[in-house]
Amino acid sequence: MIVEERIVYLKDDGACLLKTPEEDGETLLSYLKRINRETDFLNFTREEVETVTAENEAEWVRGYRNGKSILIGAYRGGELIGLVDCTIPSLFKTAHVGIIGVSVLKKAWGNGVGTKLFEAVFEEAKRASVSVLHLEHFADNVRAHALYEKVGFVTCGIFRGGVKKSDGTISDVVLMERAL
Repeated sequence: MIVEERIVYLKDDGACLLKTPEEDGETLLSYLKRINRETDFLNFTREEVETVTAENEAEWVRGYRNGKSILIGAYRGGELIGLVDCTIPSLFKTAHVGIIGVSVLKKAWGNGVGTKLFEAVFEEAKRASVSVLHLEHFADNVRAHALYEKVGFVTCGIFRGGVKKSDGTISDVVLMERAL
């Protein structure tokens, strides 16, 4: 789904453009590699990211642009600084549920980018007849947990030992949900 472009203002009063990313695989691959270097709180390792191509990323965006699911990028000065996606199943029994993923470049942390991305995806998810959102995060990612609670998510479960981090340690995964 292609979302309507909008300008939002961040905590520093700077403008940020929210829109569905173009099918620019190079920009998306660069973002993916950078975000993966900045945090270990992602579901893929640095080695796995090295196998991703620009064409893979362009195809990933095409799937969102041409389907029911939602992908919104946050841009500042033309640079992609954050992404949120909401995967919406096509099956009747689960089409009311959206599964959320979000990332923000470290340099933009604390400036409201995540909050603005969530506000936008909530609005678009409602338009797509989604009534429940789910997300999960590493239990030791307390910064993300605080953001998710701030925007209305509540913990609905813990998946004990649900993820192996890049250093080999095992972490629990927190499951969260939010009604729209």
